[in-house]
Amino acid sequence: MARVTWQNIPVDLRVALGDILIGASPVTGAGRIMRINSRLSASEPASAGGSLAYFASNARKWFKWRWGSVIPQSGILDFAVARQADILGAVFPSAYWYACGQLEDLTEVGRPTWVLPARGHLDPAYWDSTHLPGNCPIRTIADTYLTPPGAGTDQRPVPGWAGQVDENIFADLYQAQRRLLFSLPRPHTPNTGRPIALRITADIEAQASDRGSDAWFTVISRPYWYNTEVGTPPAPQEVLTDWIDAQVIPFVLPAASGGPWAFTHQVSLVRNAELGGALDFFTAYNRLWVRVATPPSRGRYFMRNDWVRVQVRSSVDVFMARSPYD
Repeated sequence: MARVTWQNIPVDLRVALGDILIGASPVTGAGRIMRINSRLSASEPASAGGSLAYFASNARKWFKWRWGSVIPQSGILDFAVARQADILGAVFPSAYWYACGQLEDLTEVGRPTWVLPARGHLDPAYWDSTHLPGNCPIRTIADTYLTPPGAGTDQRPVPGWAGQVDENIFADLYQAQRRLLFSLPRPHTPNTGRPIALRITADIEAQASDRGSDAWFTVISRPYWYNTEVGTPPAPQEVLTDWIDAQVIPFVLPAASGGPWAFTHQVSLVRNAELGGALDFFTAYNRLWVRVATPPSRGRYFMRNDWVRVQVRSSVDVFMARSPYD
């Protein structure tokens, strides 16, 4: 059996190997002598692929470590597996999770810096001289206001986006995203491995002149961490307009019907609240900004419609794992 002496394991790797190595400190990852846990049984759940599964698996290890001294050894594995199932089911019991308080709920709107014909190759199958793709980047926030409770206005819309054809070129008119501020119930230092979860439930209503796209029902988010004891930084100027194919969840859309097309779809997801944020592993954070957006067409993903409008009404929650020693 292999043993390693005086080895210091990086924190992210320590979390992933938490149940495999014996002798490593669960906080620092260091230990004089470490060895493979020979008692690791086949019944121990393996980490599945995917960011949510990975997050839930690491949370299981954290709950097993932190609650192991107050729950009998015979039941600690079942307890930890149940906490993993909670995350996968988007359930966060108050006995094991703090609900972080929401301090602000704002909407930020951006509009295209310019509108030009898009350059590059266009598949001949999608060529339509009256519906050409546009180059319409949205790079800055033009206005910030309290998130409207109703339909909003053209100047201050609800979160979502809209676009239309003008002079044979399709371009986005605006992108509106939510920015929420949360207060953490206790300072969070990332090197402790304490799980913090972001839960988003979004009702996305899409309307178009002819047909729809599953890309319009993609939800992206971005966290921004800070500590009020060292000052409140200005909100970073960032408009969330890009997504990756892995974030698009394919599903069956209503077919084009020869007239105006409309569809409402609910998206529910849980993410690691640290994912995508700039974090110092040894800084204690007590505030979290979260931006949530449904990306616009960027002048390309408009399905040759004359116009498209997408409105998003979402519920956003942040949960911090509890320790019996808090």
